[in-house]
Amino acid sequence: MNLDRLYSLVAALSLTVLAVLLAALWTESDQPWQWYQKEFAARTAADRPARLAAASTPMARRQLFDAIELADGRQPALREIAVPQLGEVSRCVTCHVAVTEPLVARAEFPFKKHPESYLDPRWHPVERYGCLICHGGEGRATDADAAHGLEVRGATPRRSGEYVQAACSRCHRERPIVAAPAWNLGRALVAENGCSGCHDLGPDLPGALTGPPLSGLGSKTTAAWLTEWLRDPAAVRPDTRMPRTPLAAEEIKSLVALLSNSRERQVDALGDEFTSLPVDFARRGRTLAQQDLACADCHDFPGLQRPGGYPIPGRRLALNLAGAGDKLTPAWIAALLDDPARRLPTAEMPRYGLAGDDRRALIAFLAGLRSSLKLPPPGRQPADPAMAPNDAELRKGRDVLARQGCPSCHITGDPTSSELRIGPSLATVGDLQPWQIDWGSATVSPGDRHLITYFLRKLQRPRQFHDDLGAVNPLRMPTFRFSGPQSRAVATYLLSRSVRTVPDEYLVPRSAGPTAFVSSVGESVPGRLAPLLSRYRCTACHALAGQGGAIAPALDGLGTKLRTDWLRDYLAAPSPIRPGIQVSMPRLFLAPAELDAIMVALNAVADPRVSADVPAISGSNAMATEAELGRKLFLTGVGSDGETVGVCAACHRHGSPGGAAGPDLTHAAARLQSEWVYAWLRLGHRLVPATRMPSFNLSDTEARRLAAFVFSDLPAKTPGQGGKP
Repeated sequence: MNLDRLYSLVAALSLTVLAVLLAALWTESDQPWQWYQKEFAARTAADRPARLAAASTPMARRQLFDAIELADGRQPALREIAVPQLGEVSRCVTCHVAVTEPLVARAEFPFKKHPESYLDPRWHPVERYGCLICHGGEGRATDADAAHGLEVRGATPRRSGEYVQAACSRCHRERPIVAAPAWNLGRALVAENGCSGCHDLGPDLPGALTGPPLSGLGSKTTAAWLTEWLRDPAAVRPDTRMPRTPLAAEEIKSLVALLSNSRERQVDALGDEFTSLPVDFARRGRTLAQQDLACADCHDFPGLQRPGGYPIPGRRLALNLAGAGDKLTPAWIAALLDDPARRLPTAEMPRYGLAGDDRRALIAFLAGLRSSLKLPPPGRQPADPAMAPNDAELRKGRDVLARQGCPSCHITGDPTSSELRIGPSLATVGDLQPWQIDWGSATVSPGDRHLITYFLRKLQRPRQFHDDLGAVNPLRMPTFRFSGPQSRAVATYLLSRSVRTVPDEYLVPRSAGPTAFVSSVGESVPGRLAPLLSRYRCTACHALAGQGGAIAPALDGLGTKLRTDWLRDYLAAPSPIRPGIQVSMPRLFLAPAELDAIMVALNAVADPRVSADVPAISGSNAMATEAELGRKLFLTGVGSDGETVGVCAACHRHGSPGGAAGPDLTHAAARLQSEWVYAWLRLGHRLVPATRMPSFNLSDTEARRLAAFVFSDLPAKTPGQGGKP
């Protein structure tokens, strides 16, 4: 090669390199993120006059002017937030400039500030958390598709809207999680519908039986009812939790033969007692169900008359009793009333002390609740050896039972069957990448093939993935009747099932539970009440020693709060204290010895935060003036210093009309101890952390006056009583 040709080649290569560099510089200078920053600065400058005019104080104008000046003076440049503790770099703020400059944010996307107050310095300062911990995506990318995790292999796709809440459980250990309503709803739906019976969801939601036992069904119901139920549960009971399971007609027949053949001798022995029940007993039973037993607080049934009331948010009430007479034999109803915990281990139904005609009347009422299915009444179902299935039919039914995973939700008699999980593990399903998803026969466009789409479609129409009902190993996932918002909530929860962790310094521990008070005789209240707590399911509604329900007042400290005479009368014949709420205390028909045991245990428990040194504040002429001042405070909310502290009458009533959100205080002096009322007014949330009552920060004088007013209708006490019953 001669020298001229070599010079020509070098020149050509140099020009090529120069052209490539110029092209790269041109491309870099024309990046979309540069346009976003320039446009944000231009819009900020245009907004200046109007925004400064709208600023209400000199300080606000100064801060706004500084923010505008800073935005105007910045040159386009890559911006990033590095969080070494998480090993993440977020360049999201290169385009989403308003996240770090919220004072000059606009309403248009992406120039708007971060929604809500999640980035408040007290909660999630962006310098400490960055963006990826919640939103996912590829933090180092500056192209929209790559940054949002749509083009970079291994990147978590960006999550927005309610799906961002999937990340909350990485740091927050509290259940439910504050400010994560979609995640909370999804977790509740997954638990309520028994998903953890078939799928491993990790330690956050261990498996639990959610359905009634399948043993003894031949004594409980009929083959005709079982056939209709297995074909389509929602057609029999529209509000059922049981999904529609993909069963062929032959499989239904085998299951019915197996389940109907299972009988319970103890239930069958009750059959003779209920072969016929007087018609008028049903009317008597309806009165018991609606009034004394408070069945209507949890159950719906045809012709129910429920005065007032509102549902409890986030809590599924008990089953609708419509059509109970189609399903349940009178003998099984009797056995249920005698021992609900044995017949329905997962239910919260208390054990009533019904006997004689009251028991027969309630059974007659429930057996008479028929539906439009026009099925033959269960009546007494004697075992007929001639109709019993043979071994081959029973074996076929057991195969269907195991293959469909029925033991995952129901007790079937096999002690190990409750551990059977027929579905794949979902403990880390939130880490799945789009190319790892089996779309089967579902028709999904390439742009929609991501995890959220997969969850939503699988939850709403699982058959679209594998419509192979007759295959050797078919898809066994049932069809749930989730609404759109419910499906999105479940998807949000499933997205949170991940192996990704955060450093311990980011973890928000669970708050301490309620204080568990110990009895003055040295024995724990749960220990003394254990047999009665189990028999009457008290902790289904009440908490005790930090454990139990939250829909009724906690039982801790009742010895300091309630008068002994009132509590005994109330337990014997409960009457509404809050007429506006849905769930009230049922009449349990407690025996005198049981009442004595409860009174001894509960009255031995004192709350040490309630002082016994408070002088008597009721019933004396010297307190009449204080009571009158307390009445004015109760009605007007104007405190002793002229400031408004809260109008008690907005939620409570005391003789005259008032609100119904809180307890009626008209005769509160007959049930409450004065020391507790005074302490409650002073301590409020420190005394009962879960209370809905606001904290008013009352002074000693204001608390004494209100307490004097509450107790103004109590007769004067003899010296030395000090407010004790």
